[in-house]
Amino acid sequence: MGERQVVFEFGGFRMDPVRRMLFGADGQPIHLKPKAFNTLLYLVRHPHEVIDKRVLLKAVWPNVVVEENNLTQAISQLRHVLGEHPGDHRFILTEPGRGYRFLAPINRVFDGGQSFETAPLQGDGARQAQENALAPASPADELQQKAARRHDRMRSKAPAIIAVAALALLAAGVFVTLGKRDMRSVAVLPFENLNIDANNSVVVAALHDDILTQLAKVRGLKVIARASVMHYVGPNRDLREIGEQLGTATALEGTVQHTAGIIHMNVRLVDTRTAELLWTESYDLEPADLEQVFAAKTDIAKRVATTLDVNVNPSDLARLARQPTGSSKAYEYFLSGKRFAKGSDLLRDLPAAVRQFERAVEEDPDFALALAHLSIENIHMYWTMDHNDTRREMATLAVQRALELQPELPEAHLAMAWFHYQGHLDYASALRELEIAEQGLPGDADLMFARSVIYTRMGRLDEALPSWEHAVKLDPRNPNLLQQYAFVLTQLRDYSMAEHYLDRVVEIAPDAVEAKIQKSMIPWLRDGDATPHLQAIQGNPLLRPGEALLDEWLIAIDRREYDWALRVLAESDTEIIEDSRQWYKPRALLYGVTYDLAGQRTLAIEQFELARAHLEDVLEQRPGDPRVMFTLAEALAGLEQSEAATRLGLQAIETMPAILGTSGARELAKDAAIRVLARAGAVDAAIEQLDIYLAGPGSWSIEGLLPSPRLDPLRADPRFTMLVEKYRRQ
Repeated sequence: MGERQVVFEFGGFRMDPVRRMLFGADGQPIHLKPKAFNTLLYLVRHPHEVIDKRVLLKAVWPNVVVEENNLTQAISQLRHVLGEHPGDHRFILTEPGRGYRFLAPINRVFDGGQSFETAPLQGDGARQAQENALAPASPADELQQKAARRHDRMRSKAPAIIAVAALALLAAGVFVTLGKRDMRSVAVLPFENLNIDANNSVVVAALHDDILTQLAKVRGLKVIARASVMHYVGPNRDLREIGEQLGTATALEGTVQHTAGIIHMNVRLVDTRTAELLWTESYDLEPADLEQVFAAKTDIAKRVATTLDVNVNPSDLARLARQPTGSSKAYEYFLSGKRFAKGSDLLRDLPAAVRQFERAVEEDPDFALALAHLSIENIHMYWTMDHNDTRREMATLAVQRALELQPELPEAHLAMAWFHYQGHLDYASALRELEIAEQGLPGDADLMFARSVIYTRMGRLDEALPSWEHAVKLDPRNPNLLQQYAFVLTQLRDYSMAEHYLDRVVEIAPDAVEAKIQKSMIPWLRDGDATPHLQAIQGNPLLRPGEALLDEWLIAIDRREYDWALRVLAESDTEIIEDSRQWYKPRALLYGVTYDLAGQRTLAIEQFELARAHLEDVLEQRPGDPRVMFTLAEALAGLEQSEAATRLGLQAIETMPAILGTSGARELAKDAAIRVLARAGAVDAAIEQLDIYLAGPGSWSIEGLLPSPRLDPLRADPRFTMLVEKYRRQ
């Protein structure tokens, strides 16, 4: 019986290579785009093997050069169809930096019903499978596929039910399932202060933070990050509930009392599932004796690891035992800096963290760990609020000095990674430094977060996702982390999971206005329904000046209510709407676009001329800024200088990735297609850019884009109709 007569069964699904159809557990066909089907077929024919991304790209897109994002999009669709959610890899596992592996057991079923479980193919069988994996369908097969696609539009809702069930489990707190909790996992809960004296609270917080940090350096031990455990301050905690929420099998608790110059600390390790006491110890410490204090922290880390059956090798033990400074005053400033660095008020806490780390270094110029943290906070300031060369140079000097003092210090390599990324957009060097840092910080949530954001900015979302998932497991109740993860899921157009994580943010932090606004955007992005977002932003005092203006104006434009759009502009005194990493729009441009769409050309030209004059001046001051180039191109298109607008728009698209990162560049390229190329009559280029955008990661679906009147120049083109049908949800 030939290879093409075999049907594959896995996890309740049935895949027929001859008819090129995938069936659900209820026997109904499930729609897959052709490239997604080919990708799945190749994976199931090579089960348990790590398939290099280049091999998959060559197999699925033969003789065509395509971006890696196309494969990422196909994998994302497959995971959605198969009912996988982040952290649940029953079918497809991403091997970071390598490729993909199909995990589920597979039965090969012949026409007669005989089946056998698939083992990895080797030798001639493997070669034959590779040759057959993507064999083209016959004309009869194609007719069957078309019939199946018609049937798809009325297919059963079973896959949706599976997805809803998965969400229900997640909402019930089973994101990290209880049954899969590793015994080698611990949540270091905030220690209890047994003194009334508020000053002792600082000591207690410092001890807790240091012990958590030490434990996170133990290879093979999963330690929940500080941001998540700080939700459980106070006595009488329900450890079973905490273990379920954080996905940990154990919790380390402690009490601290300061009496007659001695710190008495008692710690105990408890099984969160049974409340069994696993280990306990008491320590009497003299605060001024740093050697004694550090020895106690190292002993706790070692004893917890031993209790949980985690071996600490000699090199790791030596690293844990190393005393970072001999100055108690310097260490006090250092701990204060760490507390500010974890603060929620960026404008207040980031400069305060820098100042405290500076004081630590003033007290001990050879304090390499403080220098590493000083560099990190300086480069964060450069990235977020103080974008000048002096600030970047401060970060440079601090990290260089840290590495001179301790070349193997993992925190210094983490600092260098942040410096390469935020200081120079050198992603490759940043990732190399993270690999070095990870050797000494194997369970560090901050390191995992850094890797996640770098891969995301590079547009390598298939590699970013495992890092995000790992970061979320280490820090499952960190609202900022969950919100950023939701943004990544939105980029993958996994809107339901994005909504789920934003709901978790609001559950943890009910006043998280940004998360609520972010969630309100999803119906607009997914369906073109901007009503929830309009309700969220109107009259919201917590939005930045100009932020609500632009969104409300865009909603009015999408609804073709141009009088409303003009009122929005008239009621604001914001002349320039600017975000340092997304947009630069003078209000005159928005007036010009509104008048242009409303058919008032004389008024439109007047406003476009004002915008052009301003933007040309700005571009002289900021040569090569793609945001300004794009907006100037938009003004030129409005003035019907089509050739110049098209040329500048395409130039902006080429420049964007180096300045904005791949993810930001894709969004702006989509905007350029709609707002510049379509208006300038460059229909071919506009459709091409939209096709590229919709084929890969991006926040907007075709349904979300369609209401825009600025797509009107494309609607009569048959290629645009084909584009809409290609990407419309079935």
